[in-house]
Amino acid sequence: MNTDELLATLETAVVEYLDGRLSSVALQALVVEELEPPDQTPSRDPAAQLWYGVLVNLVFYHHCDFEREVLETSLRRLVESVRSTGYGTLTPITSSQCFINAVKTGAIPAPLDPTRFHGIG
Repeated sequence: MNTDELLATLETAVVEYLDGRLSSVALQALVVEELEPPDQTPSRDPAAQLWYGVLVNLVFYHHCDFEREVLETSLRRLVESVRSTGYGTLTPITSSQCFINAVKTGAIPAPLDPTRFHGIG
């Protein structure tokens, strides 16, 4: 799957979550297991930006125990930002105190890799 197809598939998966056809756990599994961009994909590619942003928001949604509407708002902002600029953006989840505390305590390694969080996700 090329990155344009991947971007469209990621957006469709987010819409399916927002419409209630996928749970957050199912969306996270889909993102991790089937929708990761190919290794050679530049991090600035819109598909990579969306994949990464969706995964980070999902991991911290589960870790921080936010209400569903917070994840919904975060994913909508993220998709809108990638559509309009090609880049991700801060969301209510990634600007939350829970996320900031994880950064401060080193629970998130640098560079930020949501698949290697210490005890998160």
